[in-house]
Amino acid sequence: MGRDRAGGAGVRCGHVPVSDTVTEGARGKRGLGKVVHAGREMVWGKGAVAGGLVFLSGAEARRDDTDEPAEGIAAQTELALERIKARLEEAGARLEDVVKLVWYLTDRDLEDEFYAARDGWLGRNAPSLLEERSYASTLLIVGLAKPDMLVEIDCIAYVGVDSRR
Repeated sequence: MGRDRAGGAGVRCGHVPVSDTVTEGARGKRGLGKVVHAGREMVWGKGAVAGGLVFLSGAEARRDDTDEPAEGIAAQTELALERIKARLEEAGARLEDVVKLVWYLTDRDLEDEFYAARDGWLGRNAPSLLEERSYASTLLIVGLAKPDMLVEIDCIAYVGVDSRR
């Protein structure tokens, strides 16, 4: 059983092996497979690769074992970023290939804690993104899929002309 950075049991990026999930679509679009939480397939997928770009579905911070959100904005931010990293790798991209991130926050009062968690994680995992900062928007929204969800992240990355890598 995995642990989140805050020490919570059962938190992993819960991905079904890519070979079991990657699907070829019409016109060269390649799906990245299913999202699974608490042993159930979610109604959304991980994203798709098309035209040299990776389009990830919103990365959620829900525990794979219970489908409940991780506790607190810092733990949710780090788990969502771990999902982004894992899904990009499944698509053949890296964090350094990111061209657009959209951060969805549900509470303005959590912004400072969110930015601290985000910047700490990026500093450890993708310092070039932290330095560049030409890629992101932060949106404050009314709510997410579950009431305790505080953050979700959308991501677009460049994977190259050969999007089958």
